[in-house]
Amino acid sequence: MPMRLSGLMSGMDTESIISQLVEAKKTKVTKAVKAQKTLKYKQDAWKPLNTQIKNFYLKTLSNMRYKGSFVKKTTKVSNSSIVSVITGESAMNGVQSLKVNQLARSGYLTGGKMELIPGAEKRDENGEIISDKVTADTKLSELGFDLSGSTGTINVQSADGLTPIKVDGSTTVGSFVSALKSAGLNANFDAANERIYVTSKGSGAANEFEITAGDSSGRAALEKLGLSYGTGAENSIASKKEKLFKSLKELADSDSGLEADLRNKKLEVKDGSGNSHEVSVYDFLADQASTSPQWTVDDIDDSDILGIVRDVQIYANDNKASISGDLKTKLDAWVEDAVDVVQDMRRFAETKKTAAADAEIELNGATYTSTSNSFNINGLTLTVNSTTAPGEEVTITTQDDTDGIYDMIKNFFKEYNTMINQMDKLYNADSAKGYEPLTDEEKEAMSDSAIEEWENKIKESILRKDSSLGNAIIHPAFPQPLTKPGVCTAISINRPAMTSLRWHCSAFLPVPFPWLQI
Repeated sequence: MPMRLSGLMSGMDTESIISQLVEAKKTKVTKAVKAQKTLKYKQDAWKPLNTQIKNFYLKTLSNMRYKGSFVKKTTKVSNSSIVSVITGESAMNGVQSLKVNQLARSGYLTGGKMELIPGAEKRDENGEIISDKVTADTKLSELGFDLSGSTGTINVQSADGLTPIKVDGSTTVGSFVSALKSAGLNANFDAANERIYVTSKGSGAANEFEITAGDSSGRAALEKLGLSYGTGAENSIASKKEKLFKSLKELADSDSGLEADLRNKKLEVKDGSGNSHEVSVYDFLADQASTSPQWTVDDIDDSDILGIVRDVQIYANDNKASISGDLKTKLDAWVEDAVDVVQDMRRFAETKKTAAADAEIELNGATYTSTSNSFNINGLTLTVNSTTAPGEEVTITTQDDTDGIYDMIKNFFKEYNTMINQMDKLYNADSAKGYEPLTDEEKEAMSDSAIEEWENKIKESILRKDSSLGNAIIHPAFPQPLTKPGVCTAISINRPAMTSLRWHCSAFLPVPFPWLQI
């Protein structure tokens, strides 16, 4: 430990002199720190007050500048679950009747579930299947679209116009969805359900869309993507079934054993009049191969075809020793084609297209349509939420909103008085003379509660007799608190700002409101 002998040679107490010089310098720093804290307290006190004044001026006071604020109307409806109404200034008082015939909707296409062909599954290094799900990276070739490298065309008609999309076996599900988006549609691939969902970007008939095949390859691609719908898709399925039955007829004619087997199998069919008949499978096949078929293929569903597939497989298996290898190969190929047709049929059945439509209402017997569910009619904005039941009408009643005008004026006085009282409270706060912001050294000698009480005392009086606040209070725009809404010009004010107040009030209330009471 060093030893210091202060003033040993000079006889002066240099230690004391140095301490006094340091203390004097420290005092200046302490004053600056306290002044900085005082300014911070004052800024914090002004922030909420400035916000309060600004909001009053830009919202409450500004709203009362316009004549329209005192010409309020309100509309009530007998069934708010069907329609909601916003009342404009030009709305006419009266009672009206409303029927909602139809809501606006967007065009919506729910795709059928896609399936991987055998061998397209993802496998591990040991050849074990780890996933048989369709993903965004799945190629059309893995869905069964294989036309020897040919390119198909799919046409998209949307509100943006006609857009052709080229596809081939290497086109992925994800890239096709992106192409639909570029064509002006909302589209999404749902990996969990292995389906594509498509909708128009807007509601109403003008935003309807169609996805159609531009050629046979495009049709095949749509079928594998589960997006084949409508008359074209239905005709394509019927054509495939007819081709399938004709090819089986040719195979049966080439093998007497198969023909005999199919003559023993029964199938329920319908004629052109819708009457049901039970015939042998072979007779049905022969009918389809004729130039004028008696039975229709439309009512032959997937279970009927799978039943024939089982019969063919059983025959081929039971007679594998006697039938030729060529016939066995052809029967196996026919079974694959039949299963493929069944999958197309099921995807077609799952694919659902909802057409876009305009909303339609009847107001007082007149019919109106809109691309959205909102209507602007004679000062009223009607938003319909559901259709009315047959024979049901919704009553719409429009009248003067005296309660709304009353609440607006009452709220003005309430906010104004709250603001003035707050300013007066801050300006005339109790004196905090002798209280200064605490330094860190001073806080160390005090408890937390004592520090909080000390600082609150300073903050509560920080704007006491503040010159800026004083100038704001005596400004003509801020007279003393108002107590009688509706009689501004009769207020007795002991200030020079009375003339200004009268001018402001005449702007707020251009006509007397004798019904207004507080």
